[in-house]
Parts: sequence; C-alpha cells; structure tokens
Amino acid sequence: MSAERAKLFGTEPMDPALLPRVPRRLDRRIDWLTDRFHDATEGRIAWPLYQECRRVAASLSDIDRAAADVRRSEAAVEAAQAQTRMAEVLAQVEHGGAALVMLQRLQESLQDGKGRKPLPGRVIAAEAQG
Repeated sequence: MSAERAKLFGTEPMDPALLPRVPRRLDRRIDWLTDRFHDATEGRIAWPLYQECRRVAASLSDIDRAAADVRRSEAAVEAAQAQTRMAEVLAQVEHGGAALVMLQRLQESLQDGKGRKPLPGRVIAAEAQG
C-alpha cells in the first residue's frame, strides 16, 4: 500500500534511519511529531514508523514530567530545610531576648540606686562592739 501511496503522492518512502533526531525541547518535539504525521499521511514514512515516533515522543514527555516532579520535590525539601533553619534562629533569638530583658532589668535596678535584693537564705552577721 505504501508503494501505491508513493505513486499517488509522487514520493518515495523515507528510510527510517534518515528521520530527523527527536528534539529535546517540548515545543520543537511537537513540531517534529507533526512533521512525522504529515510524512506518514503523504506516504514518505510507513504508518507503523509514525506510531513508533508517537511512542518515543510520549516516552520523552513522561521523562520530562518525572524530571519536573523531581525538581519540585527537591524545591520542597529545600523549603522545608529553610523553614527549619528559620525556626532554629527564631528559637535562639527568643532565648537571647529573655537574657537581654534580664540584663536590662539589672542595669535599671543599678541605676535606680536601690540596689539589688539579697539572695534568699543569706545570713548577715552583726559585728560585736567591744
């Protein structure tokens, strides 16, 4: 039948080894597959060869989708790690903030002149006059 088509369209069937390489970019791959469809309908390539071109394009699209999923997963892991680091920094700042407040209270009490309260349980001995 392809010989009849070749006579009808005036073209010889294309050798599968002479097919152009499948492009890496998706938009060019769609154009490539469209060209193979026209080659098949015009009798330049056999229909089973066109079906194989479709399977190759579909497989490459699946690979592209899987690679995109991997990139999204890696981005999610990086975002989670960044959030963990931010939580650790905020925890450090929170604890550091409490220490800073205690230091400010100490400095204020020293400036007031009232002095600090003695520690609990401290014994003050009176000197004997003699």
